[in-house]
Amino acid sequence: RLSDAHVAVRILAGNDLTPAGKAFRARHDIQRFPTLMAMTPDGSVVDDDLLGGQIRDVEGILERLAAAAETERVFVAQQKAALAAGDAASLEALAESVRERAQPERAAKLLEQAVKAGAGHDALVRLADLRRDLGDVRGEEETLDRLLTAFSDDPEAPAWRIRRATAHLPTEASAEDAEEVAAKHLEALETLRAAMAAEGDTNAEAHVRFRLAELLTAQRERKAAHEHLVWVVEHAPASRPGLTTCILLARQALRKADLKGATRYAETVLEADPESPQAVDAHVLLGDLAYARGDPATYLEHLKALVREFPGTVAAERAAETIPAIEAEVAGN
Repeated sequence: RLSDAHVAVRILAGNDLTPAGKAFRARHDIQRFPTLMAMTPDGSVVDDDLLGGQIRDVEGILERLAAAAETERVFVAQQKAALAAGDAASLEALAESVRERAQPERAAKLLEQAVKAGAGHDALVRLADLRRDLGDVRGEEETLDRLLTAFSDDPEAPAWRIRRATAHLPTEASAEDAEEVAAKHLEALETLRAAMAAEGDTNAEAHVRFRLAELLTAQRERKAAHEHLVWVVEHAPASRPGLTTCILLARQALRKADLKGATRYAETVLEADPESPQAVDAHVLLGDLAYARGDPATYLEHLKALVREFPGTVAAERAAETIPAIEAEVAGN
């Protein structure tokens, strides 16, 4: 039965200390022996642990192998159908299946075909990610350029520009090279920030300044980082980095016992975008501050706002549990 659909191959990766043996163990994250795997002819893993670290009954293994063979048969059929159809949706779906089978090079080629067939935003984003993961800097840059050309008004466009400006730079470095690598990233982002300022694109500049603040904080340049964050709040409070920065600065102010500053930043979030995810944190913070200063009525307003505006969130669930006690306290006052 086994030989009908499978070819048995024995790999002594446990005792094999050659580069190939070590690479095989690392590639498939083999941690224990024996390990029995089901793979397709192209090297894709269909079942990565048939034994589960122990010798199982033969019938059970055969059943799993049969299931693996059926999975492969279905995939091959889907692959043929997608390639025959040649439309963007079919090719995108096939690319995702291939990516899940740990074949990023082939997935990238299929996504390129999908884009040529008319696939748009999502396919280009996934293609850029795949090319980054493959270490294809030029390909990633070209794909980001296509995204920025076709979808310049997309909310993610500032993030794409940041990524485009730093794609050629290393993301990891040894301890002795870390400072130099960080300096290169800061230089590239400062150049981009200046360009965005010249364009008058405040929203995009806010994204870059927020990223600069993150890098500067990592370099312990806290004063310079804080200056960027303050600029973001003053010039683009309703932007995504602006809202995030308001909450960040509110918490920093709270740690310094600057209650007025914490209140100001949290209120800025509710004024700029009361429906944003950051508004949840703002209501929680303002409610806690109100209760701490002996104002349960205002605390209750924020609790009810959480339940009303953000149902399903953890904060809303906790607020719902707290409301009865606070209502009783307010009524008692």
